Amino acid sequence: MVSVADLGFDECPCLHAIYSRAREWGYRLCPAAAGPGLRLQLLDQPEGDWLYIAMAPLPDREGVPAIFELDRDFDGPRLRAFIAECHKRFHPHDRFVFAARQR
Repeated sequence: MVSVADLGFDECPCLHAIYSRAREWGYRLCPAAAGPGLRLQLLDQPEGDWLYIAMAPLPDREGVPAIFELDRDFDGPRLRAFIAECHKRFHPHDRFVFAARQR
C-alpha cells in the first residue's frame, strides 16, 4: 500500500501520473482479480478507510473506465467500481495497492 504522497506528490495528480511514477519506482499494476481477493482478506478494514487497486482500468456497465475501490462503512466491507477517467484527481493521502516492487 502506497499513498500518493509516498510517491512524492504534494498536489493532486491524475491516475496516469500516479502509475507512471510508481513504475519509475519499481511498482507494478495488480491484476484485476486482486480487488476481490484483497476484499476477502481485509475483513477487518477500519470504518471510513478506503484503498484503490492499482490496475488497468476496466469499463463499467456504461463503458466508463473504472478501477476497484475497497472501503468499509457502517454496513461493512465493500468492493466498488471507482471511476478512473483522465480528469479525476487523487489527494496525497489517497492510498493505492500495487503489486510487489520489481527487484
